[in-house]
Amino acid sequence: MTESEKGLCMLGLRPTTAGPAETTDDPLTAPDATGAVEAVLERILDAHLSQARDVDPVYARDVAGRVAGLVRRGGKRLRTAFAWC
Repeated sequence: MTESEKGLCMLGLRPTTAGPAETTDDPLTAPDATGAVEAVLERILDAHLSQARDVDPVYARDVAGRVAGLVRRGGKRLRTAFAWC
C-alpha cells in the first residue's frame, strides 16, 4: 500500500480487491449496474445495522438507522451509471 492509499482505508478493515469480472453475452445496461450496486449496498447496510444493534440498540435506532436511511434515499446512483457508460 502506498502512502497516498493509506488514507483511503477505514481503520480496522483490510483493503480488498475484486477479481476479474465475468463475461456475458448479454451486457448490463446502466440501470442494471445501478441495481447491482443497490443490492450490494443493501447487504452492507443490513450487516452494519445488525452489528450496531448488537452493540447498542439505541445507537442503532437513533444514529445508524438514520444514516442508513439517508444512504438509501441518496439519489439516483448517477456515479454508477456514469462509470458504467
